[in-house]
Amino acid sequence: MLHFARRSLLVQLLSVYLLFVVVVLIGGVVVNAVVEQQLSTDVQASDQALAQEIALETSLHLRDAENALIMLGKLAAKADSPGTLVNTFQAWKSARSDVDYVYWLDSVGRVRIS
Repeated sequence: MLHFARRSLLVQLLSVYLLFVVVVLIGGVVVNAVVEQQLSTDVQASDQALAQEIALETSLHLRDAENALIMLGKLAAKADSPGTLVNTFQAWKSARSDVDYVYWLDSVGRVRIS
């Protein structure tokens, strides 16, 4: 029987075909692993860049709002009457729609204008 298996063309072709299929499958698994690693690295780099961009934009918005509040504080300090202070706050609020709430506290911590 062993002698027949060595001489049979069908067995030889089948074994070569199976060897070829195994090599192709192993190669496919290796290529898949390499591509998966590359895609994972690209996604991580993209996520990192997006996170940095969001952090930078948030920082710029917060710095801009902080500077605007500093300028509002300077304007409010120059106001001589409560009516002027209210008008200053209303004008500032209409110009700065990105800031939701602004409170002006007096020296003891009571809310004078909100």
